[in-house]
Amino acid sequence: KQWYQRRVAITAGDYEMERFLILLLCVGLTGAAVNIVAPHQSGGAPPCATVCAGTTGEGGWITYSSDHGLYRDIDMSGCGFVSGLTPIVTTAVSGTSGQWLVQGSSSTYNVDHDSFRLYLYWEIGSAQSYASGGKWTVEWIAVGFTC
Repeated sequence: KQWYQRRVAITAGDYEMERFLILLLCVGLTGAAVNIVAPHQSGGAPPCATVCAGTTGEGGWITYSSDHGLYRDIDMSGCGFVSGLTPIVTTAVSGTSGQWLVQGSSSTYNVDHDSFRLYLYWEIGSAQSYASGGKWTVEWIAVGFTC
């Protein structure tokens, strides 16, 4: 497992949630520093918005429903997200072959503060053998709060 984490905060008063999350992703990827300053606070809120990313490594896929389905539970407990505040998770499946044909690579399920599940559907042959042969991994980025 590899973990990448950057604590960030927002400098602005009234960002809508979509703009807030887009800015967080951009800040997390560029490494820029930003501070949260709420209009009613003199010093602003403590920085607790976090961008965290990881990769699963190969293997760990579990056959689901038929030979064409797979799922994998992804642990992101190392991010330290607060329980009760669901982070936003974006995923991609990487590998050496076939991953571009798989369905479900960006559809997360059961997202919680410390884990989520990803289901995949593979139409051609055994999903498990293609995942193994293609060295499929899950790459993910999560945006959440640690306070």
